Amino acid sequence: MHADRKNPWTERGRSHGRRPLVLAAVITPFRGDALDESSFEENIRYQDASGLDGILVGGTTGENAILHVAERDKEIEIAKDILDDAMIIFGGVMRRVKTSDEALTDIERIARAGAHAALVAPPDGSMVDYMTSL
Repeated sequence: MHADRKNPWTERGRSHGRRPLVLAAVITPFRGDALDESSFEENIRYQDASGLDGILVGGTTGENAILHVAERDKEIEIAKDILDDAMIIFGGVMRRVKTSDEALTDIERIARAGAHAALVAPPDGSMVDYMTSL
């Protein structure tokens, strides 16, 4: 990107363009076979207090393979309820998604839950076809 062009994402977050965005991938705590909402809330409050610009929910810490869609959505809703509007919430598209249509449906679901953006990992197969179709 050219230095003289503004990137709207750099204006987001708490830094408001004064520094590059700082995001954290948050873990998903479980108690038994279910999402531990209380521990997740505590984690989100900790991330909030640290001065980050945003978080990634259900994306890169391994839980995506075992997380139910409703649990991922619940995490996004919890984060949205706790965080102020300056914090960017990324939602991880479920790894079980196999087509671009399924990914778009999951991205819409993430947005309804309160995420501002999505992290999309391509399924097995042609990454180029998959990503360009989004």
